[in-house]
Amino acid sequence: MHARASRDAVRRFTAVLIVLLVAVAWPLETRAQTAFVPYYGKNRIKYDKFDWHIYTTDHFEIFYYPDLEPHLERVAGYAESAYQKISADLKHDLATKVPLVLYKTSSEFQQQNVIPSELPEGVLAFAEPYRNRMVFPIDEPPDQLYRLITHELTHVFEFDIIPRSLIRRGVPLWVDEGLANYMAGYWNPLDLMAVRDAALADIVPRMSRFETEPFVNGRLPYTLGHAAFEFVESRWGKEGLRQLRTGRPSGWMPRSSTTSSIAI
Repeated sequence: MHARASRDAVRRFTAVLIVLLVAVAWPLETRAQTAFVPYYGKNRIKYDKFDWHIYTTDHFEIFYYPDLEPHLERVAGYAESAYQKISADLKHDLATKVPLVLYKTSSEFQQQNVIPSELPEGVLAFAEPYRNRMVFPIDEPPDQLYRLITHELTHVFEFDIIPRSLIRRGVPLWVDEGLANYMAGYWNPLDLMAVRDAALADIVPRMSRFETEPFVNGRLPYTLGHAAFEFVESRWGKEGLRQLRTGRPSGWMPRSSTTSSIAI
């Protein structure tokens, strides 16, 4: 009986000890989790580890990994050609080299960490205004890749000409994206159809309302902006475009409170 009572006492003591240990450990574990959850990038899945290198040209610092080496000179040539075109049209040069981050495929591009948020579906590339970085994959046909580089590089020129830190109300979306589409020099057939439909139906809004009219879909500020810059050139020539350098184009750019976009 005495031995059995001793074993029961040991079991009770062990059970109480376990309860006490759990009670002490639980707040510590909770505090530890609270200290680290959430934290930056926790839920972003990384499938690849990129071995980054830098290739320097006259106007770019190109960030690449070894899989991109066979394409490096070609992409650098596209970038320099786009720079010369935009610089000549706007009569403007950038004071520093543009960081250009390359990915081989669109799926690898989705793993970028230049901006912390996930990229919306359909985004092909982007430029960000804080360090003037361009980020894009190269898995496009040569002509489309050149246009993509030209579009995003135009944004970098825009950020330099009209610094976003100096603007209280923001640059209208149609100005940022319209000029970038205009510089790329290409009309997507669906975009062109949308502009023609708006013109034929006589529902093209005033420039100051390109982004606020109820009928306007997500692409029309891009396409109406493109058409607007073609009109600016036909009316005032390249000098009309160059007036962007002052931030106060003479008579053709309206006031707007909308913010700009950086992605295509």
